[in-house]
Amino acid sequence: MSKFAKFALSALLSFVFTNTVIAAPLTAKDVTECDRLAADPEDQNRIALAVFTKEMSAIAALKACQSAYENDPTNLRLIHQYGRTLLVNDRMEGLEILTLSAEKEYVASQKALGHFFYTESSPQRDYEKSFHWFQRAANNGDQIV
Repeated sequence: MSKFAKFALSALLSFVFTNTVIAAPLTAKDVTECDRLAADPEDQNRIALAVFTKEMSAIAALKACQSAYENDPTNLRLIHQYGRTLLVNDRMEGLEILTLSAEKEYVASQKALGHFFYTESSPQRDYEKSFHWFQRAANNGDQIV
């Protein structure tokens, strides 16, 4: 192995071991059908490939996320994805569901609510609520808001 290759490998290993939080590895059973069909690109906690709203199979995602939520009603990621699929299906109870996880400091839900209340096409546009949710997301460490 060349000196450069050894240096590069050493630098990479040093970075990995000093900047990575070691957590229990995910298994295929941890990823739900809801994750596969509705993982939010804005969610730093997603465990599946991101699914953009325009690419989402809305009805299938809604069914999968409702089932996942019913099976694990305390999982904030699944609550968020369920709320997101409700909104994609024009079901306003999605706001209530997103608020459940947002109130428990789930950043992706806070950002989703901020976007919802900011968007001009939203039937409930409200800049004060939008600012409130974006501010909470920022206070919880989101640097992109």
